[in-house]
Amino acid sequence: MWDRESTETTVLLVEALTMLIVSCAAGLLVYSAILRRSVDDEKGWISTLPAFIAVWLIGQFAVLAYTLQTFPPLGLFFRSGSLTFSQFVFETTRILNLHLGFAASVMVFLPVAILGVLATLILILFRLQLELVPTAEDSDRPGNKVLGILGWLMALPGAVGVIFILFVPYVVSLLGATSWVGEGSTGSISMTQVWLNTTLPPLLVIVFIQLPVAYLGALGIGAVRPFGRWSEGLLLLFAPWLFATSMPFALQRMIALGNADALDSFLALVPPLLISVPMLVILTLFFKGHAPAWRQARAEGIPAARAFFTKLFMPSLPLAGFLAVLSFLAAAQDLIYSLVVGIRPEQFTAAGAILRFAGINLLGSEKVIAVVGLPLFLVFSVIFIALRIRYLDRLSLGREPSVMEQAKPG
Repeated sequence: MWDRESTETTVLLVEALTMLIVSCAAGLLVYSAILRRSVDDEKGWISTLPAFIAVWLIGQFAVLAYTLQTFPPLGLFFRSGSLTFSQFVFETTRILNLHLGFAASVMVFLPVAILGVLATLILILFRLQLELVPTAEDSDRPGNKVLGILGWLMALPGAVGVIFILFVPYVVSLLGATSWVGEGSTGSISMTQVWLNTTLPPLLVIVFIQLPVAYLGALGIGAVRPFGRWSEGLLLLFAPWLFATSMPFALQRMIALGNADALDSFLALVPPLLISVPMLVILTLFFKGHAPAWRQARAEGIPAARAFFTKLFMPSLPLAGFLAVLSFLAAAQDLIYSLVVGIRPEQFTAAGAILRFAGINLLGSEKVIAVVGLPLFLVFSVIFIALRIRYLDRLSLGREPSVMEQAKPG
């Protein structure tokens, strides 16, 4: 049962099913937002066809781009003679064959950049925008929106606390052995250090760099709109990195860290992509959809601070948090970058520790999954369910009205 062929097939099947489930969940979320736009449209679902086509094309580009950058760890255990681009980059980096590594990285990034530019052009040409559909309570009592968000901000920590209390005996029993001793060069690993290596670097980058930069940039492009209807053209400056992961930049980052004498240190675990272009693009579409309401509020004499707070900031806050959580989960599970820059056991992230111990100490891998993976799964499951019920089901994705449509009375 556990021979090489059956194990390889099982792992490939699990990876394929995982990607299928994630793709279906993302597709359901996006297409539901598009169909929600047709409820109040007299043309019905026909009016949503352009948005459906645009999202379908962008989805195809995204799948192709991320497939090119996928790093399946299966090839590190079973040498079948064929390697993906990411595996080839990792192998050439490991043996310090920099010329082949740079060539492979460029060959991956060029099509990814082209796909990102094409996807951004589709967003601009199809005039897509994202809106938050107000509920009946929001329409009757505007203060309910603020109270509702504050209520959820207070309820989420409580729900997380309840889950932690329920599982604290299990977690404490696992933390009783805070380290284990591996074989060969792996040495012993502290669970606390693995936790810090996995969560702290991406969290700091997202909170202090990615989220503020993306939010302010999207606010300027989508709401302020310095170039009018074509302000989204500024997104083309960032489009080549729309679908980029850390894989094409891992080798260059390793060399830069080596020159700075920071390789294999805690600082090296900081994600190489300091700007989240997907976060910038999605928030831009959101602010674009809410800019008319903000301008109308200012025209009606509402103070600038109140108009910004009620029409832009509060509606966008859950979406910004949702995107930050997605960015954190992606960075915390980045495997190829953690393998390249973290060599000593003290610099292992959860993903790197699981892979390194998978072949020599399965008990060690299971501990990492239980101590790091399980709490993250429980906490973020609660967050996603709450956002899904209270916020994501109210998002509407569609086309911006044309000039003639905006000029029509009513």
